[in-house]
Amino acid sequence: MTAAASSTTSTALDHAALRATTLQLLAKIGVGDPFTADGDLICRSPITGGELGRLRSHSAREVTDAVTAAAQAFEQWRVVPAPVRGKLVRELGELLREHK
Repeated sequence: MTAAASSTTSTALDHAALRATTLQLLAKIGVGDPFTADGDLICRSPITGGELGRLRSHSAREVTDAVTAAAQAFEQWRVVPAPVRGKLVRELGELLREHK
């Protein structure tokens, strides 16, 4: 195998591993697989620029609904006591450090 071919294979494997790690982290926090085969938006690795997956565009109505849901979730989150919020943020930070 040539150095160029090895580099391409290594990059493809790195993208696959990064995508798998991303999906595992999302699953741990209760978020499903955001990628879709027919998505029109390409999600790229900030490290290599390689494609990790594709996402679909959303309509203005879908965006409005998502922002409304996020605002409602924020209202619930803000009443959670600060020590509890801090604990959850620390745990998320630990997960991110484990998988960096």
